[in-house]
Amino acid sequence: MRKFCQLVLLLVVGVVPAFAQTPATLEVAGSSTRVDINDAMKRLPRHQVTVPANEHGSAGTYDGIYLRDLLSEAKVPAGNAIRGDMLAWTVTLEAGDGYRVVFALAEIDPAFRERVFLLADMRDGKPLDAKQGPLRLIVPDESRPARWIRQVVRIVAGPAGTAK
Repeated sequence: MRKFCQLVLLLVVGVVPAFAQTPATLEVAGSSTRVDINDAMKRLPRHQVTVPANEHGSAGTYDGIYLRDLLSEAKVPAGNAIRGDMLAWTVTLEAGDGYRVVFALAEIDPAFRERVFLLADMRDGKPLDAKQGPLRLIVPDESRPARWIRQVVRIVAGPAGTAK
């Protein structure tokens, strides 16, 4: 039994770091476009947002990039280009455990509504812990933080229903 436990421990120790190093990606449905989110986090302008205590935790200051800036990296349409069929586009964020949240593309675009969607990798000046990170979406004006998805590993932009 002891050898079995040691083997399981070795497997877990070997697998977890490999999983943790898997790059988070942004994909655009119907195209070969892929953006390494971890790389984009280093290049795009940084922003901070302070949030009050809520049902998911204490007050804190998150640091990261705007989701709209990340979408622009993948050439996802913005502003006046969001019309017609583009109004049915969604942005789906997926966590490592399969949990997903969805936003309408227009909901994220400042041409439709001035609103903060911060893809954070830091809180109170420190990298997000394993329970929260490596990436978490913060939407400060939502009454319930149910779509403040933690452990983001994948984002898909495209027509409604294309994120699988």
